[in-house]
Amino acid sequence: MPFFDHNATTPLTPVARDAWLKTQDEAWQNPSSPYRTAAQVKIRLEAAREKMAILLGGRAEDYVFTSGATEAANLVLAHWARVLPPDAIIAVNPTEHPCVLEPAKLFFGDRIKWLKLDSQGIEKSDALKVCHVLRDKPDRVAAVVVMAANNETGVIQPWAEIAKACAEAGVPYLCDASQWFGKLPAGGLGAAGFVIGSAHKFGGPKGVGFLKLGAQAEGLRGQLGGGQERGHRGGTEDFASIAAMVAALAEAEQKKVFQETERLRWRAGFEHAVAAQIPGVRVVAT
Repeated sequence: MPFFDHNATTPLTPVARDAWLKTQDEAWQNPSSPYRTAAQVKIRLEAAREKMAILLGGRAEDYVFTSGATEAANLVLAHWARVLPPDAIIAVNPTEHPCVLEPAKLFFGDRIKWLKLDSQGIEKSDALKVCHVLRDKPDRVAAVVVMAANNETGVIQPWAEIAKACAEAGVPYLCDASQWFGKLPAGGLGAAGFVIGSAHKFGGPKGVGFLKLGAQAEGLRGQLGGGQERGHRGGTEDFASIAAMVAALAEAEQKKVFQETERLRWRAGFEHAVAAQIPGVRVVAT
């Protein structure tokens, strides 16, 4: 049966499968163990981290491997709840994925300023307006949450402009880029504050993802306990899945994202054909 909802999940790509199988054969040891063979796995783990930084930008040490975007979102929002003032307000895009909305509500409750969207579902605070919201009392907010692309509609948000405005205002920004990776070029996202992604959205295995730390990550180290991932989280790293995820992302960057122009042409032709046959059709969220 054909499967079209690649926003929900994607099949494991051959390159990711090969990387996973090869790693299970060659580097199955626990990278957190003190043995020589484990240390060799640790070296390969750090090489995977460096490749993430090459693909997305930023420093390798700012990349934390997680079990997926849900864990990453909870980690960031729990961190903000600890370090921001007790009366701090965060600005949140109302169409975020539940993995972001639920922890935001849990940790901040009624201290959320819901950002406004236009009829296309796009957050309309351009750079100047975002800076106005961030800097001017009583509208000042302590952090901003806006995704890169929506998981249901595909709406693309102006994340680059928002990231720039937040950086200028010295305000942390969380960008869920799970739906961006594997579809559009990832370059530049490494500079967009706190960024989260999930491997199974771009041809990697389920149960693995990553968090790219923002500049305002002081105090995050060790908050969840455990000695893995430079003290950012606990739990043995699943290096086979991490290797598969990095392989899938690298392949997507090299091949799939360059097909975007062709996909846009297909979409434009489809929309034109539907509009020509069905009077009154209105395309939302182009």
